[in-house]
Amino acid sequence: MGKKFIKVEGQLIEVSEEIYKEYYKQNRRERYLEERDLVNGTFSFNQYDTDKMLGEDLLVDMLAASFEEAIENKELYKELKKAILSLQEEEKELVQALYFEDKSLRQIAKEWDMPLTTLHRLHNRILGKLKEILKNFE
Repeated sequence: MGKKFIKVEGQLIEVSEEIYKEYYKQNRRERYLEERDLVNGTFSFNQYDTDKMLGEDLLVDMLAASFEEAIENKELYKELKKAILSLQEEEKELVQALYFEDKSLRQIAKEWDMPLTTLHRLHNRILGKLKEILKNFE
């Protein structure tokens, strides 16, 4: 058999027959996958890679908040914090337990030895207060 060569960075390199076959097998596999992508209408964002950025950076995160939304959310968070601080002590404790300690109303009712319906009414009253305070924010 004759000598086998593959082109690497513009230069022909002599290789064994095993490497030669594997190289062209892989080369054909890549072409096959590219052909399939063309037929199926799919593409890789890597084809848009440049020296300055990657093609995948062109994807937009639809769940990410815009700059304006992020600022608005930050301001709303500040207002919510102020609103919670304006609540009575028992109300603050309930908000803390429900929303920061992830306890259920049923768990809190047992811990506080309070009827669940009473606790539920208190919770609704707190939400009403917070909505009223935050209504002015919009």
